[in-house]
Amino acid sequence: MKKLHYHRGGMGAEYYLAELNMDDEARKSYIEKTDELRWATAYDELDKLETRLLKGTKERAQNIIKTSKNKLDIGVAYGILGKHEKVIEILKKYMKTNPTEIDVLYNIGVAYFNLGEYQKALRYFATIISLDDQEKITEIYGGWGRGDFDRGSVFNRIASAYEKLGEHNKAEACSIYADILISSLFVKLEQMSPSEKKAYQELLDIIFKELSSLTLPF
Repeated sequence: MKKLHYHRGGMGAEYYLAELNMDDEARKSYIEKTDELRWATAYDELDKLETRLLKGTKERAQNIIKTSKNKLDIGVAYGILGKHEKVIEILKKYMKTNPTEIDVLYNIGVAYFNLGEYQKALRYFATIISLDDQEKITEIYGGWGRGDFDRGSVFNRIASAYEKLGEHNKAEACSIYADILISSLFVKLEQMSPSEKKAYQELLDIIFKELSSLTLPF
């Protein structure tokens, strides 16, 4: 089963942990490689690249759990170790004093997704979108640029959740929307007939209403 990645401090948790074990040359190579990739289609390549970089990061994650006082760092480290229930336990406690922190909402959503609880994951991702604050959303991918990219990335996660729930039309609609936000890729939209575009917009309206109804109460 495909897993979603955890994130911390503006970068993938895998990169966050691996970076600590990378020399300057390896880090430079990673950044150059990611810059070469088109974000809308980069995920598989990034997965392969990060897998090569992640050797030894479990030991680092265990060290973070033992030594860090930051609950968010500890939660993400448990995620790297595949202990998704522990991620939820820790971050939900953290949420009591930080209920709208994007990293927290995102990583709880990822934990639920990785446990196969896709409806719960969808709820947390929907809450991020509902906050409608580009500056806050950028906190997830702070080093990567504009808010539209960040919002598009969250919609890619929403698309993954819909796909797992068997709602393939909604998954495809969110994926197209994510491509538009991330890379201004209008190819699929331009290939639609007027009636298909109308149906797509109507489906998006339904999705937005549904996501709004799923948001967490604060």
